[in-house]
Amino acid sequence: MIPPPEISYGDLGTAKKSVQLWARTHGYAMRTQRRKFRKNGDISKAYLQCDRGGQYRNSLQDESTRLRHNTGSRKTNCPFSVVVTESDGQWQVMVRDPEHNHDASIHAYAHPVH
Repeated sequence: MIPPPEISYGDLGTAKKSVQLWARTHGYAMRTQRRKFRKNGDISKAYLQCDRGGQYRNSLQDESTRLRHNTGSRKTNCPFSVVVTESDGQWQVMVRDPEHNHDASIHAYAHPVH
């Protein structure tokens, strides 16, 4: 799957919407993984990752039932990620890891964020 273009935007919201729209048209979706803040409380960076990134976490306490049964989880530990960084009033999109470990979705409704 093709990563979004590494270009600048006037604000974080526009940058995130653009990355999400790109992802939607290419068969995947993005979610905010984490954000970094300046001392004054303003966001300085936003880390976005494929919505299939991460690992399934079993919330069951019993070790004997820690198998993954009928969870409905879409997580595949996909490494694809993007960072959006603010510098001089511009938000720059940079691809951190361009690889996905799954196929593109045929329909956008396969991703709840769309």
